[in-house]
Amino acid sequence: MIININPIEPGDAASPNLWNSRFSAITEVVNGNIDSDNIKNGSITREKIAAGAITSDKLDIDRSIDERGWAVVDYGGFKTFRKVVQQPGANYQVGGDATLFSIEPPVGVTATVENTTVTRVLMWGATSWDFFYKGDQTTINGNGNIDFSAHIEGTAKIWWKFIVEVII
Repeated sequence: MIININPIEPGDAASPNLWNSRFSAITEVVNGNIDSDNIKNGSITREKIAAGAITSDKLDIDRSIDERGWAVVDYGGFKTFRKVVQQPGANYQVGGDATLFSIEPPVGVTATVENTTVTRVLMWGATSWDFFYKGDQTTINGNGNIDFSAHIEGTAKIWWKFIVEVII
């Protein structure tokens, strides 16, 4: 809402009613009626917004599951894609790098090492005394799939659970 107040012209009576009507017009707009016409683009910055003033119910967040089973959260300015990968009781008997899983990226998304994170949230199982897990690595293979590998020494039967996240 735009406030239009006619200027006082020479010869106008500057009565209290004239001034009160002008302030009333401003007060009506300010008290709960300010809209985008009154606010210059880019004038409200993050620093000017009070903590807790914007809650999730006021945001236009779109949640869905894509065709490959990725949970998609679209925040408007960016998207997150999340998928839980479980490896049921795999037997590992290796002396070096082993690919623990390879999955297709979310539909319509090009996964990169920079925008993909893999978190090992759970690992359990019976291991031999010489089992050794050292470091993991996320790579994107020639097909564009997300490969997750680790350096493993020894023999073990292990159940794994991972959370894979891609942010664009």
